[in-house]
Amino acid sequence: MSIPWKWISALSLLVSFSSMAQVVLPPVPVSGPMASHSCVINKGALICWGANESGQLGDGTKDAAGSLLPVTIIPSGVTAASLGANHSCAVVTGALRCWGSNSNGQLGLAVEVDEELLPKTVITAGVTAVAAGENHTCAVVAGKIRCWGSDAEGQLGNGSASSANVYSTTAALPRAGATRVFAGANHTCGLFGPVL
Repeated sequence: MSIPWKWISALSLLVSFSSMAQVVLPPVPVSGPMASHSCVINKGALICWGANESGQLGDGTKDAAGSLLPVTIIPSGVTAASLGANHSCAVVTGALRCWGSNSNGQLGLAVEVDEELLPKTVITAGVTAVAAGENHTCAVVAGKIRCWGSDAEGQLGNGSASSANVYSTTAALPRAGATRVFAGANHTCGLFGPVL
């Protein structure tokens, strides 16, 4: 008994779709201006290696880790992350967690500490994107860009040149509709409207 051609086509299409469902996405590299360490997001886990003199690897130590022996900082739920010169931040199921150097308040913890060796929660919910500059950090929170840390070059966008160790709504940018934020060493850019 011969199988009709249209059935063979339908079966081939079904096999193709089944194969597509099993595609494993490669790890997503995490970057940042002047970062002394590297990270990847792999299946929701944040894995890092490199320099660690300020605790920027977030493993509770100041011991450097080679790329052959990376450390898993956050085991699941990571959707985005960014690296500063000596600090790191990650979006974990809508919350923002940061660690490493806090010399300019770039962790956003509203406390006077030089560094944190483990991830600390900065914002509890509503975070969709994060960008770490050399010594400042910005995040998109419920459609608004909020920034903290060094403001020596006006990178916080709040109209002053005063550093802030706690996040605030950036005054110089539109109040709502932010979808992405990008940080250079000492400047910040935001994207407002739909991502094409």
